[in-house]
Amino acid sequence: MNQNNKILSSAMLKDKAKEALSGNYFQLILVMLVVYIIDFALVLLISIVENLLFNLLKQWMLLMLQGDAFSYFRLQPEIQYVLAYIFDCIEEIFSVVLEIGARLCFLNVACGRKCNISDVFHGFSYQPGKSFQIAFIYMLLRQLYHLPKEILRFMILKDAAFPLICVMMMIFFIGSAVAFIMYFSVSQTLFLLLDFPGYSAGELFKMSIRIMEGHKGRFLYIQTSFLPLLMLNILTLNIGSLWLTPYITMTDVFFFLNLMQAREKQA
Repeated sequence: MNQNNKILSSAMLKDKAKEALSGNYFQLILVMLVVYIIDFALVLLISIVENLLFNLLKQWMLLMLQGDAFSYFRLQPEIQYVLAYIFDCIEEIFSVVLEIGARLCFLNVACGRKCNISDVFHGFSYQPGKSFQIAFIYMLLRQLYHLPKEILRFMILKDAAFPLICVMMMIFFIGSAVAFIMYFSVSQTLFLLLDFPGYSAGELFKMSIRIMEGHKGRFLYIQTSFLPLLMLNILTLNIGSLWLTPYITMTDVFFFLNLMQAREKQA
């Protein structure tokens, strides 16, 4: 059987990733640095907007409550919590759109094409409507575990009744399990967007679910195989992620390419 058409093991995919990174590591580290800087700038900008909006809302509420500061301060934690959650969701959407451009850079290198730093902005410049639509759906999927987790945390801080906390814990575990399965099913959507730009967002999600059938366990094994390196990265105060993230991302690229090669063979 031709090695290019068979399902490759985790070790084989990592070998291909190392080979592709050889001679391109510096450029891809630069790509990751640009992504980190932009992501950090987005967090700062969104934080500033959040604080401005909170102060405006504070003035409006004090006006509506006719200067009743006690009533306002009683509601302040809830208002601040909700605002922070909403803006976290917005930041998450922009991060996914930014990730599309980063994946394009890695995909180009894996396929022997030229990688330009400007490709990082691909999600914002080429079919941005579709990019934001996919990012919005990604964000919604993550809320299956994130929202119950935040509600649970807030309930604990507020000393909610124990039975209510138990119910929310159950919802959190169920939501996490569903989100976990869904994440692996749609994990290839961003790569598919780059490979099939003519497809709609719905078609791309459906295709990802289809090509991941029978491969979710394999993808999970590949991701967990990086855990020892991720643990070591903590000792470097996350500085090692500049080298580790390109390695993991390139392995993901070859996992996707291997899936597509296997799909072409079956067609």
